[in-house]
Amino acid sequence: MDNSAARNKWMDREALKNYRHAMRICCMNALHVCSDEALSELCYDLDISRNGDARAYEHLLGGQCMVITSEPGGGKSYLMWLLLRDYLEDCRDDSDRLPVFLDGRDCGIVWDSIEKGIVRALSRHFSLVTEELVRERLRAGGFVLLVDAVDAQSETGSFLLSELYCLGHDTDNTVIIASRMQCDRRDFHSDFVYYTIDPVSDEQIIRWLERDAALRMIGGDERNRSCEIRRMPGRLLEVLRTPLFIRMYAMTAVHSAVHSDDWRILSNHTALLEAYIDMRMKSMSCSPENRDRIFAVLCEYAADSYVNGDSEERFLNWERSEICTQIEAAGFITRRSQTVHFRYSVFHQFFMACYLSGLSAEQLNIWMDAHKSDKRYDESICYLAGILANHCSQNWILDYLEQNNLRLYVKALAYGRNYAASEVNINFEYACHFFARVLRTYESIIQTHFDNIYRLFDGYSIDDTGKVCIRGNMNLRQRTLSVCMYNGSAEAKTLEAVVSGGRGIYRIEDKTGVSFDFEEHMIRNRRAYCYDLDLLTLGPDTAREIAVDMIRDQTMRAMDRKNIFDGHVDVLLAEYTESKLRRLRSKRWTGNSESILTLYTGDYDRIIHRLEQLSVTNIEINVCASLTALIRSRVDDVTELLDIRPDLPQTDLMLKQGRHSDRSEAAYSDRQLLKKIQRIWTLSDDAIRRITTEIVPALSAVRQPARKIGWVCRGDGFSGIRYIEVKTDEGEDISPILEFREDADRIGTFGDLASAADLHGTGQLQRLGKCESDVLREGTSILQRYFGDYVFHSIIYREVKRDFERLFGRR
Repeated sequence: MDNSAARNKWMDREALKNYRHAMRICCMNALHVCSDEALSELCYDLDISRNGDARAYEHLLGGQCMVITSEPGGGKSYLMWLLLRDYLEDCRDDSDRLPVFLDGRDCGIVWDSIEKGIVRALSRHFSLVTEELVRERLRAGGFVLLVDAVDAQSETGSFLLSELYCLGHDTDNTVIIASRMQCDRRDFHSDFVYYTIDPVSDEQIIRWLERDAALRMIGGDERNRSCEIRRMPGRLLEVLRTPLFIRMYAMTAVHSAVHSDDWRILSNHTALLEAYIDMRMKSMSCSPENRDRIFAVLCEYAADSYVNGDSEERFLNWERSEICTQIEAAGFITRRSQTVHFRYSVFHQFFMACYLSGLSAEQLNIWMDAHKSDKRYDESICYLAGILANHCSQNWILDYLEQNNLRLYVKALAYGRNYAASEVNINFEYACHFFARVLRTYESIIQTHFDNIYRLFDGYSIDDTGKVCIRGNMNLRQRTLSVCMYNGSAEAKTLEAVVSGGRGIYRIEDKTGVSFDFEEHMIRNRRAYCYDLDLLTLGPDTAREIAVDMIRDQTMRAMDRKNIFDGHVDVLLAEYTESKLRRLRSKRWTGNSESILTLYTGDYDRIIHRLEQLSVTNIEINVCASLTALIRSRVDDVTELLDIRPDLPQTDLMLKQGRHSDRSEAAYSDRQLLKKIQRIWTLSDDAIRRITTEIVPALSAVRQPARKIGWVCRGDGFSGIRYIEVKTDEGEDISPILEFREDADRIGTFGDLASAADLHGTGQLQRLGKCESDVLREGTSILQRYFGDYVFHSIIYREVKRDFERLFGRR
C-alpha cells in the first residue's frame, strides 16, 4: 500500500502487537488446540476440494478471495479460525494487510455495514479507529476479511454478499467467505475461488479419537473421575455437530425382547455416546484403556453440553423405520439452520418432549404450570406441541399456551409446520371445522391478552354491541382461502363457511414457496384477508396461525396510527391534547389566546373557560375541551408530563459564546438540553413499562428490563446522542443516566464520538457493577429526533411496535 504512514496513524506498532496477541488467544480458544508432549499441535486434516479435486490446506493461504462451503456443522468456522491464525503471523507492521474476523450472524443486529463491523472488531485495540479511516484503508486494499456464516441472516444475507462481492472485485483486499452448501457459486464473481469441505466419515472420527487417547491428550477414565478431563479438539467438536450425530440415534437403537417389532432409543446422552462409540469401535483394534478414555471425554463433554440437569435414563419406544423420519421432522436439519440444530442440547430438548408426550393430561398440566415461563424448556414445549398435534390428534398443549404464554404459542405454531400434510380432504364439514377454529383462536387471544385494547380489532364495536362473526371461503378453482371478521347483530349467524370451485382431495407436492402473505379486500365495508389455499398443507394448526396473522396485521396497523394507547397513558394523552390546542391557537378566530390555550400553564379551568368563550363552535373546540377535562380528572400537575419548551421563561437559555446554529436545539443551553432529553427518556420509559406490563402484559415476555446510559455530543458539525442499554435485575434502579460531553466541540465525526463513548461507557458500567456482557444494545440518534410535535408518540410507539414484532415475529 502507498502512503501507509499517512493513512494509518491510528495503527501504531504497540496497538498492532496487542491486537495480534489478543486475536491469537481468540483463535486458540475457538480451535481448542491440543498438542502432544513435544508441544506439537495435533493435526486434524480437513477434506478440502476444489471442483472435485483434493486440495491441501496450504492452497488457501495464497491471499486470493475465496468462498468456503460445507454442510451445516462441517467445519467452516473451524477452518476460518485456522486461516485467521496464519494470516495474523503475516501481519507484522501497518503496511501489511490486517486480518479481521467478522461473524455474519451479527449483520443487521450488531452492525449494518462492513465498515461498522470492522470498527467494532478493532475499536477495543485501536482507540482512534473510525469508519472513515477504515473506509480509506479498504479502498487501499489493506485488510484480510474473514466473514463467517455470511448467509446466517436471511434478511441481510444478500446485502452482505453484495458488499463483499464489491470489495473482492474492486479492491485489493483479501475476502474469505464461509457459507453453507446451499449457497450458489454463481452468486460470486470469478475472482472468488470456490472450495468445499467434504463430510468426515465415522471411521475418521474414531481414528482421531483413538490417536488422541493413545497420546493421552484426552484423558481420564470412568473409574477414576479425579483424572483431568481435557477439552475435546476443536475439529471433533465441529464434526460431532453434523448429521452424523443423528445416525448415532438410529444406529444405537436397542432391540426390545418384549416387543419384537419395537426399537428403543436411548435419550440420555451418556448412554447414547457409550453405545455409539462401543458399536463403532468393536471392529477396530482399540485397547480397552483407550476406549475407556474416549468414553470418559465424550461422556463428560455430553454431560456439560446442556444445562437442564436432567440426566436420568429414559427410553422411547418407536418403530425402527420412524427413527430418522421423526428426527428430521422435528426440524434438526433445515436449510436455514447454521449448525445450531446439531447441538446436543437441542437433541435433549426433542427427546425430552417425546418423553413428556407420554405423560397423562394431569401430569403434563402440573409440569407445564411449573415450567411454562422457563425459557430453558422452550424447545421441548414447542416440539411437544407438534408431536401431540401430529400423532395424538390433541391440541390441548396449544390451548394451554394460547392462554398462558402467547410468545411461546406463536413459536410452537411455527414448529408445527414440520409435521406438514401432503394432502387435505376439503369439504363443507372440513371448512366449518377450520373456520370455527380460526374464530375460537381469534377471540381467545384477544380476550386473554389484548382485553384492554380489544376495540381496535375487527369484529368488536366501540359500544360493545353485537358479537364477533366470521365468514370464510375456500375456493379450489382460484386456490384461495379468504377470512372476514365482522361485528354482527345479536341474531346474526356466528359462522358462515363456503366451499366453492369444487371439493375433494387437495394435494401439493412442493411446500417450499408457501407463505402467509395475504391480499386485503373490502367486502361491504368489511376487511377480508385472502390467503393461498396451499397453507392448508403446512400443518395441522394452520387455522390458529391464520388467526394469529390477522391479529398481528391489525396490531401493526394500529401501531402505525399511533393512537391506541393515548387513552391509557397520561404522557401520550397530554402530548396529544397539547398538539390539538397548538393547532387551535393557530386559527385566526381564536384571538389573543396564545398564552391561555396551552397545558404548559397548568390552569385547566382557564383553558376550558377560554374555549367556552370562543364565538365559534365546532368539533375542534369540543374535542379540546373534552380532552382537557379528561386530563384534569386524571392528573394534578400536567406540566410534569410535558416536554420542556424553550419559549417559556427559563434561567439558562444562553448558548456558549461563539456558538451559532439555526438548528432546533439552538435555543437550549447545554444544561437545559440535558434536562429536556432526560425528561423525555424518563417519561417514555415509564410509559413503555406500563404498556408492556399492565395494558398488554404479553409484551413483558419479550422485553428485557434495561437502563439507558447516554452521552450528548453538541458541536457545530454534528449534534447527537450515543447510548447503551444495560440489562437490570428486579429491584434495581432503571432511571436513565445522561451526561454531556465537554470535549464534544473538538469531535469531528460521529465515529470519533462512538470510540470516545465506549471509553466512558466502560467507566459507567464499572460504577454500576455491570460488565460488557450486560449491554443489551447500543445505538445513536440525532438531536432532531427530540424536537417536534409528537416526540413521545414517536419514541413510545416505535419501541412498543418492536416488542410486538418480537412477540409475533417479523412477517
